[in-house]
Amino acid sequence: AEELHHRSGTFDVVYLNHVLEHTPSPARALRSIHRVLKPGGSIMLAVPNYGGLQMRLLGRYSSALDLPRHLYQFERATLARYLTEAGFRDLRMTTRTGSQSFTKAIRLILNDACGTSFRREPAWLSAPFGPLVLLCGLFGYFGAGRDLRATARK
Repeated sequence: AEELHHRSGTFDVVYLNHVLEHTPSPARALRSIHRVLKPGGSIMLAVPNYGGLQMRLLGRYSSALDLPRHLYQFERATLARYLTEAGFRDLRMTTRTGSQSFTKAIRLILNDACGTSFRREPAWLSAPFGPLVLLCGLFGYFGAGRDLRATARK
């Protein structure tokens, strides 16, 4: 995303789903994306919400942290600043929490406490969290969800 080799004004939409936090330079990536968008084109993206409730409650066990793979952490104000400095406007942000966010956090706790090395959530761990969908919706409603979702226009 930092070095797109497309002509300027090529795309109507660019979609980044949990990509920006892995880039060595989010600012450069967003400027590059802005360049390849057509006038009025849109960016849609999702990143982990470092300012969300899960991060505040679980700290290093939050699935939003995911070190060392996540090079950058974003809160609402940080992401807004990156987007506006890259030239985007009409910014809209929401948050979202999926039930899998809980299972990832529990997997991290289990691996640490029990010395296990689960890389994925086992099915037996995920099953009980399906009913949490309503609670997850409340996190999003109050802006405290695990993921930040943003849309903006060129």
